[in-house]
This record gives sequence, C-alpha cells and structure tokens, in this order.
Amino acid sequence: MLVLRAGCLIFGSLLTGAVAGQVREGSSEPPRATFLESVHVKVVNVQVFVRDKDGNPVTGLTRKDFILREEKDPVTITNFYEVQDRVKVSDVPGLVPEEPEIRFVDRPGLERRRVVVPEDERLNLVIYIDHMNIRPQNRNRVFRYVREFLRKDVTRDDRVMLLSYNRSVKVERDFTSDPQMIANALYELEKHTGGRTQWDSDRADIIRDIGEEDRHYEYVQGRVRIYSQSIFNDMQFTLDGLKDTVISLAGLPGRKAFMYVSDGLPMRAGADMWQALDERGRTVDSLSYNQNFFLDSLQYDSSRRFQDLVDTANGNEVSFYTVVAAGPMGINSRDASMQGMAFSSNIDSVARDNVHSSVMYMAEETGGQYIVNTNNFRDGLNRIALDFTSYYSLGFQPGHAGTGRRYKLRVELTNEAKRRLGLRDRNVRHRLSYRDKSIDTEMTEGTLAALKLGYEKNDLDITLVKSDEIRREERGLYTVHLDVRVPIGEMTLVPVGTAGEHLLRARVWVQALASNGDISPPQVEPFEVTIPAEDLERARESFYTYRLPLIMKEGDQRLTIAVRDEVAGETSFITRNLRVGA
Repeated sequence: MLVLRAGCLIFGSLLTGAVAGQVREGSSEPPRATFLESVHVKVVNVQVFVRDKDGNPVTGLTRKDFILREEKDPVTITNFYEVQDRVKVSDVPGLVPEEPEIRFVDRPGLERRRVVVPEDERLNLVIYIDHMNIRPQNRNRVFRYVREFLRKDVTRDDRVMLLSYNRSVKVERDFTSDPQMIANALYELEKHTGGRTQWDSDRADIIRDIGEEDRHYEYVQGRVRIYSQSIFNDMQFTLDGLKDTVISLAGLPGRKAFMYVSDGLPMRAGADMWQALDERGRTVDSLSYNQNFFLDSLQYDSSRRFQDLVDTANGNEVSFYTVVAAGPMGINSRDASMQGMAFSSNIDSVARDNVHSSVMYMAEETGGQYIVNTNNFRDGLNRIALDFTSYYSLGFQPGHAGTGRRYKLRVELTNEAKRRLGLRDRNVRHRLSYRDKSIDTEMTEGTLAALKLGYEKNDLDITLVKSDEIRREERGLYTVHLDVRVPIGEMTLVPVGTAGEHLLRARVWVQALASNGDISPPQVEPFEVTIPAEDLERARESFYTYRLPLIMKEGDQRLTIAVRDEVAGETSFITRNLRVGA
C-alpha cells in the first residue's frame, strides 16, 4: 500500500521526447493571455422504461413524447436515443452521441446493425446473495432460475459480478464478461446455511410464549423486545453491507443493475410479534390491557436507513432488482403446534408486508423491479431482462454543477402520447433522483472503482512504466519510481501569451490496494506544461512523462492511476499490479 507520511509522495515532472530540454528554468515567463478555466459540461442521463399493461416494451417514442422534470421544473432534453434488443434504433439528429465502431452480427434469417458497446453504456450487473436473510431451501430453488437467466439474458458485452453477504460482504467472483462463470459459482453457494432459519426458530418460540395464557405478560413483552432488538441490530449490518457495496460502484462507468436475492428485509424489526402481543392483550389480558404496541415497535424501524440506501444508489446511478426467494408462503404461524391459540391471520400478513415493503421500495425508488410473493421467478426474471435490452435514454444539462445536492427527477409522457398509446403515468419507470457531484468527487470515486473493480477507461492513451530505480527504506518500505506517460497529441492545448506558446493542464490521481485489503487514501496533484510555438508540432507526436516516487510496502500491490485533461474534461483510468521488494 502507499504509506502516507509527510513528504512520502512526491510528484516530480519530466518532459521527454521532442520537447525535452525546452523548459527554460529561471527565465521570466512572457505575459500570458487570460487562461479560461474549463467548463464542466455535465449531462445527466436517465434510463426510462415504458411498458404497456402486459409489461411489454412500448417502442417508437420520440423525444417530443416525453417531459423531463428536475425538482418539478421542466428541462430541455439534450440527448435522446432508444434501445431495442440492445440496438440503438432511434437516431434523432443532434441528440444521439457519436456511435463507436460498427460491426455486423448474423442471426438466423436476419442481419442486424449493431454497435460495439461503449463503456458508458455497458451493463454492469451485480448479483448479491444475502445468506443472512434467506432460507437455504428458498435460495437454492431460486438459483435454478438465476442460472437460466444468466445463460439466456446476459451476454459477453455485459459484465457480471457475484457477491455474498454473511455478516460481511465477500466477493465470490470479480466482474467478468463470462456469465457462465457466475452461473457455475452459484452451485458453490448452495452449501451455505441461511440466517433466516434461526430467525424462524426464535419466532416460533416467541409465538408460543405469547399464546400461552399462563405466561406472565411482562415476560413475553420482554422477549419480544429482545427478539426485535436482535433483528434490528442485524439489519444495521445488512444495510451497511449494501450501502458500502453501492458506494464502491460509484465511479464505475456504464449502466449499473444490482440484483439483490433474499427472503426480504424487515422494515420494522419484530413488527409481527408486536402485532401478536397486541392481540393477546386484547383477549387473554383484556382486563389489564392498556398498551400501545405500535408506538413501542417504532424504535425498531429502519425506514430512514432504507431511504439513505436508495438515495445513495440513485446518487451512484445504481438500480435495485430485488428477488424475494420465499414465494407466497414464506411465513406461516398457523402450524400444528399453534392450533387453538388466539391469533388472527393478520400476524402473518404483517410479517409478509414488513419484509416485502422494504425491497419493493428499494426497486421502485431506483427505477428497478421486484419479484415478491410469487413462485413464478422465470417470468419475473424475463421482465428484468427486458430492462437490459429495451429502454429510452434521456439526457439534460442541469443549470448547476458540483453542488453535491440531491435533485428529484420525474419523467412523464405528454398527454398526446398517453392518449395515442392508451398509457398512464404508472407505465413509465425511472430512478427518482440523482446527486450533482463535483469533478473531484467523480474522479476520486472513479479511481477507487477502478482500483477495487479492475476496470479501465483510457481515452487519453496513457501508459505506466515502472522504473528500475528502487530504494529500500526503513521498516520494510521501498521507494518505487513510476512514470506516467501522457501523449501530448491526445490532450487539449490552450494558446497562452503573445509568442504562440501553448499550455497543457491536467491532474493526476493515484491510489493503491495492498494484498491484505488495505487501501491508501487517494493522492492528487495538478501539473502544467508550457510548449514553445516552435516545438508545438513535434510535441504533438511526443508525450509528457510525470514521475511518481511512491513509498510502498513490500508485497503485491494494485495501483490505479487516473489522469484528467482539465481543459477538455477527458479522463483515463488504468490499473496495474506491482510486486514490490523480494
């Protein structure tokens, strides 16, 4: 890892190639023209899914059929395209970004035009298996459908990652373009136990205690409190794991879908047991009953944490697709051991609604979908697959930049479009907010995402060269010199002064990940290069070398370097593995 201490990370620069030797040290610089700071032209893109009453995609809409609002105010749609079966089929002049390289794909009886998927449109699918909040038999049953979904609906143009949770998040498989690798890895997860089994056992014991007339009222109330507090505590760790994972995806380019598989999550821990306690109070202990158990149960409510989770997901452009594996009969208190007890079916209804409402909320707020209260997982996953292949992309340029605030979004069809198609507002789905991030935040998140997830985006064609100059320091530390080479021809040069000079302005980010999982804080430094007029043409064929002397620990390291052209706003992220020391 990078060891951070005073003076340990020194950024030096060296101009090489055709421009070498042209830096005039000690000379007074000629007067410069005013250097205009680059304007960060931010485009907020919103994926919009328009479905008919049967859930089928509504195609053929144009930009004029949509109204896009930010904080209730309509905004101008500056970018627009439609995707059908993973192909851009709508081409509105001036509103569709330039297409990358085109290739042709043969299909039985059909040849279709298809584009190579650029990074900012590529699907990144995270499959997250929550062992703590699922029953093993339900999990293994739904895996069969998830494997089928991966084989049929995920392509090699997509990236898929497999994570699991059991009090901590574990990366089972890093992002890969081979969905079959993820499908096979699910077999390994079928061996794990499920935390919901213990929850069921504790719940059954408490139900019996509540239902026995000779049990002292304060005793069963205390048991319900302990049970609720235990689940509430577990929920905080569960939500922390989900939020941390969503944060790690922040800087990842492209579309981000998060498939969360569990038996549901309680919005209010122990809500059904408080309902049972209330029913007992109204029957067995009716003479002395004067409690308001609904108010008591609110101290175990996690709704604010769920709101924080979806705000974080929307801020990072992550959509939740939640799958409840329990099916319609996931909770049942009316087994033979409890016959004759004075409980209504409301207890099970409260329990089901409690664990379903949270995952439904996660999906609805982030523009995703949910599968709950059904055994028909295949149809549910087919609906999710349609989101990956058919959608509209609406983009706009907000009148603010880098405020850090969350802004609400709303997409509607025009009244004319709704009349023409027989649709309503509920037929339109999208994420409901976004966060206006600063350039520094976006670059820092992008550097961390590249470091942890291993993706690259190298529009500036930078390269990283490890120097042979390595010096051993104290306590097993080494000074390692790395050269970041930036092709000057890929950068935007700004004329300055009166002598025809040009200025290159950029910033470099560096962050390291050690083999033990330690991550260094990101380091960032600006640099400028002034190129004399007579060397301008030769400079465009050369590169600028930025030397990084880094003090690092011995062992295997992963290092991410990011460079941002401060004038054009173009960025590059590259990640390399290094072995430091013996």
